[in-house]
Amino acid sequence: MANERIDVTPRGPSQIGLRRRVSGAAENVVNSIRVAPQWHILAVANGIIAVIGDVMAAENLLEGDIMKPTYIAGASTFFMLNSVISELYAASYLGDYKKIRKSLTKHGWDERIVEQKVGTYCERRAATIAAVDSGYIDEFDEYLHK
Repeated sequence: MANERIDVTPRGPSQIGLRRRVSGAAENVVNSIRVAPQWHILAVANGIIAVIGDVMAAENLLEGDIMKPTYIAGASTFFMLNSVISELYAASYLGDYKKIRKSLTKHGWDERIVEQKVGTYCERRAATIAAVDSGYIDEFDEYLHK
């Protein structure tokens, strides 16, 4: 009895829920990058430009210039807003992907599920990845090429 090891790792419902939330969040990030990589690249590029602009504005402000930093900060704000808008677009297409995947998984293949989501490149990409994940890529390819 003295040599027995006692497992003291907490296994309560809160830890299990946390693990599920973390894995769900990681899955959302990965799927979002799969569905809308161009929007994430645009968001990162705009964010980098905004940070560079803020640094330039701070340097000019420290040198005593008042007007130039104001213009640079305004441009930085524009690029930062573009970054946020890009991420909102990516989130929108992630939502499309989730709806299509859920419908395909629940109801099986039906053209009506995807026919409204193949108008733009981003919508087609979301539908394609949802079809791949649901196992209906052959039917989806046939639908696109008919």
